[in-house]
Amino acid sequence: MTSLFWMEINNGLIAGLKDDEAAERCPRPPIMTPYTHFGETGESRWELFLRAGQGIQRLLDRPAGRYLIVAHGGILRREKN
Repeated sequence: MTSLFWMEINNGLIAGLKDDEAAERCPRPPIMTPYTHFGETGESRWELFLRAGQGIQRLLDRPAGRYLIVAHGGILRREKN
């Protein structure tokens, strides 16, 4: 059995911080575009969607079988701001 492990969004300098700590260290810019990097040095939403798409394509290229894909909010929805 082969496993593919996918990581969460790379949220840069705010990784592992509580919301209030993250807001203090790296305040959100007034406008967040799909190209804005999280935590100044992390991934943008665009980069996350591209990476997830590549992972899905790798699964589609595999032989027929049973696969389970689990995702969190970054993949399942697009948040405002």
